[in-house]
Amino acid sequence: MKNLWRTIQFIPEYRGKLIGVILVGGVLGFVGTATPYLYKNIVDAIAQMLSGRITQDVAGQRVLWLLGIFFALRLTLVFFGALQNKQADHLWLDTVSTFRQRVFDNMTQKSIDYFERTRVGEIMDRFGNITSITMWLSSLTDGVLASVMQMLFTITVLLMKAPWVGLIMLAVLLLNLWISYRTVGWTKPHRRGWQKLAGRMTGLLAEMIGNIATVRSFGGEPAVKERYDQTQEEWKVTRGKLHETEWRSEQALNVINTFGVFAAVTVTAVGALRGGFTTGDILLVLTLSQMLTNTIGPIARQVNQAGEIESTAERLVELLDVEHELQDAPDAVPLKQLQSIAFDQVSFQYPGNEAYALKKISFHLNAGQTLALVGLSGSGKTTIVKLLMRFYDPTQGECDHEICWAVGQVA
Repeated sequence: MKNLWRTIQFIPEYRGKLIGVILVGGVLGFVGTATPYLYKNIVDAIAQMLSGRITQDVAGQRVLWLLGIFFALRLTLVFFGALQNKQADHLWLDTVSTFRQRVFDNMTQKSIDYFERTRVGEIMDRFGNITSITMWLSSLTDGVLASVMQMLFTITVLLMKAPWVGLIMLAVLLLNLWISYRTVGWTKPHRRGWQKLAGRMTGLLAEMIGNIATVRSFGGEPAVKERYDQTQEEWKVTRGKLHETEWRSEQALNVINTFGVFAAVTVTAVGALRGGFTTGDILLVLTLSQMLTNTIGPIARQVNQAGEIESTAERLVELLDVEHELQDAPDAVPLKQLQSIAFDQVSFQYPGNEAYALKKISFHLNAGQTLALVGLSGSGKTTIVKLLMRFYDPTQGECDHEICWAVGQVA
């Protein structure tokens, strides 16, 4: 999950808010586990009254106190649940807006070469990934953290109250997490493939729309459609392999959870027959076991989804990690007034090309002078303008004039 972690590091100022959400989740998890414990004590009080071990007045007083605690816990659940929802909403709004701003700022500093070799649609597709990443992070804070805390409390109570049941459910939990984690690795190549193909389809669509007049002028619609259909077919195959792997993993988890609950109920029933559990204990153990199973499923799915978010984060990190190729020299000074321009034996190769677009070009212009660039298509006229605008730095060249074009620097 290194790419997901790196993504979070781009917004470090929200870690404090995340800690606050975790604390609220802890309270909700505790309340969720404590509620079945109240059910146990209420049932035990009634069972003791029916068996004649305590009077009706004592049982009534005990149940009344337990109902008061139950009501207080429900109010606590409502209050902290509302607080968590509000925290999660604000955290998502802050992170998605900050993330978008930082990615946008980063894109404004990229070199022209990056935009010339990268499809607009692919950039937009990666930029759109910000929403899915932040939504997944938001889902962690809005309910999942509380479920994790409740799961830990539940395991602790089961280990204390019914050790064998606790060990069974702990094994079920660990198997769920292990299979979910392994599924992330099994599906990673498929996720990378379909996301790359999805970006390619977006790029093809953007290119077609942006150049629709040219495409129609030359009757290029069939060729464009063929490229898009072929890419989409590859996407369907890759996505199908991903779904097949996830489906098998989900069925394995369902089988494990079924056997786990069956084993827990069997151990509890045998213990009750031997007099090891009260009526309330049986209700507590069975309720907590079922709660744990219901909690494990969503968390396992969240772990599986983390694989997709990790692949998405990887594409976004690649977008952010592209270095700014044009760097000013340490002694560069701001240009306040242009007096002359000079090219002295300037040569240039576009990145990734072996052939020179320009080779040993020299000229000198003072302020007010005009230079006409004439030549065949591909002779380098546009390249000279790009160098003048410093979209690129020359590959070779020297000068001693007020605008100095040399190897990798402008002064």
